Amino acid sequence: PISPSLAQDKSNPSAAWIAHSSGVCHLARSSDSSWAVEKTVDLKGITGMTHVWQSNGSLDGLVLSRKDYRVTFWDQASGQAAVAGQPMSRGSVDGFGTAARFSAPGRLAVTTDGSLLVVDGRALRRLRLGVMCHSVLQEATDLASQR
Repeated sequence: PISPSLAQDKSNPSAAWIAHSSGVCHLARSSDSSWAVEKTVDLKGITGMTHVWQSNGSLDGLVLSRKDYRVTFWDQASGQAAVAGQPMSRGSVDGFGTAARFSAPGRLAVTTDGSLLVVDGRALRRLRLGVMCHSVLQEATDLASQR
């Protein structure tokens, strides 16, 4: 069983996205303070999720880590697209896009520089869109050993 994953809606402070075993729902608080499901999307196997949004409208979607060892991006306009990893191809390999491998992608967070941090088993990995996925903890260990 997959535990629910919750992501704040960055464009609406009175809304959130929640992933559960049968899909992803968008919830919003109504004027009477009750919560209502506004939409449900058939995306299964989610292990982590974050909402990414830019006020100029150039970006509004979900970055999802999947139990099939990949990270994907979903938005209403274009559906789902691969960001990193390959379906059902487990590993711990740094690389560009689908050349990267994950062992257990989970929680996600967006950093101030726009990078995406992915908890991957016991590792912390960084994704930079258009660049490559690499292990942040290994980078920190290498830096510490050089000093």
